[in-house]
Amino acid sequence: MTKNKTSILMAVALVAALGLCFAGETRGPRRAGIIEELKRTPVDEAVEKALNFMASQQRDDGSWMSGYGGPNSGVSSLALLAFMANGNTPDRGRYSDVVARGLNYILKLPDRGGILMDRPSHGPMYSHGITTIMLTEMYGMTESEEVKKRLDAAVDTILKAQRIYKGGRDKGGWRYQHNSGDSDISVTGWQLVALRSAKNCDLDVPKQAIEDAIGYIKRCAHPSGGFGYQPGGAPQQARTGTGVLALQLCGLYDDPLVVGGAEYLKKNPLSWNGEHFYYALYHASNAMFQAGDEYWDFWKGHIEKLLLEKQQPDGSWPASPGDGHANAAGPVYKTAMATLALSIENRYLPIYQR
Repeated sequence: MTKNKTSILMAVALVAALGLCFAGETRGPRRAGIIEELKRTPVDEAVEKALNFMASQQRDDGSWMSGYGGPNSGVSSLALLAFMANGNTPDRGRYSDVVARGLNYILKLPDRGGILMDRPSHGPMYSHGITTIMLTEMYGMTESEEVKKRLDAAVDTILKAQRIYKGGRDKGGWRYQHNSGDSDISVTGWQLVALRSAKNCDLDVPKQAIEDAIGYIKRCAHPSGGFGYQPGGAPQQARTGTGVLALQLCGLYDDPLVVGGAEYLKKNPLSWNGEHFYYALYHASNAMFQAGDEYWDFWKGHIEKLLLEKQQPDGSWPASPGDGHANAAGPVYKTAMATLALSIENRYLPIYQR
């Protein structure tokens, strides 16, 4: 073997080893440590174009805009998660400066009654839950005490909101406001994943809080398979992906409701014209990855083909005909959700590792 070939192989082994350590598990990311000498796949190229697009859209203060006319902590946190899902932290990776600025923006958010958001909105617990997940993943990857301080307060807000009195069917869940008296699976899914991820970081999360949230998710299950928006509601891909993923990340991989939900998603794959396309894409893709190869192999081929066809020349993803909420949320939201779906197998984000 020539000296040059030996050097390349040693470099690959070293970078892969660093990827294993960084991922926090012995298996490590499937594509961690790919170097320029190795051929990039169409998915790698699509993700790189998307990251370039999102980097170009970052504002001077480190935030990203939503489509609602201002910077948004939830959209900004999804963009950060997309960069983190591809191996970038504030001090590591090609986009380390982008992540550092974005994290600085989040850490400097004003105090709005404990809720992590830039400005008032109709659904602040969405932004709070998403941003809390980002902080848990950031803390898991960096062990920053500054991040932990903000994270402790964020988790406390989620727990207090859950303890607001709710009727029997809504017990254990969350909705748009921190003082809402009812619940839905969409907001609850973000908060439950945030709590589970925080618990993985050894933060103080009462076991009862997790169990109560699991109880609410289970009440949203539909007898025919899948999950509804609220107990008794009809199933749909976004809601089913949310319910299945939340239960999986709480360790209930073999629960009949999880298996039934995965079967529902397999029988009802995403359609470009479907309702809440990007939201469903994020949750259902993660859920099918967690469900194992039988489900993931089918789902992966479907979404990769669809996303590669729809990506724009600038690296962003366009509006989906049936996804009014995502269209209003803006191009960074859509691009972050698509990038996260394409980056699942990297396994950099601790909570989503299989």
